[in-house]
Amino acid sequence: KDRAWQTIVCAGKESGKSDYAVADNTNISRVHAVITTRNGRYYVMDQNSTNGTFINGRIIKAGAGKT
Repeated sequence: KDRAWQTIVCAGKESGKSDYAVADNTNISRVHAVITTRNGRYYVMDQNSTNGTFINGRIIKAGAGKT
């Protein structure tokens, strides 16, 4: 059964909008990336961050998910 996306955690610089805030890093955007789950799989999704989100040295395009 196809289930809706469910956000697990949001990471970013702004503590009011992020579950995990990283305030002292200039490479992090206010709302940088989210970890979501769907159908038992987990994804990291960039939230149009200024500097991009990287996993194992590879950039994730904004709006695209990486398992």
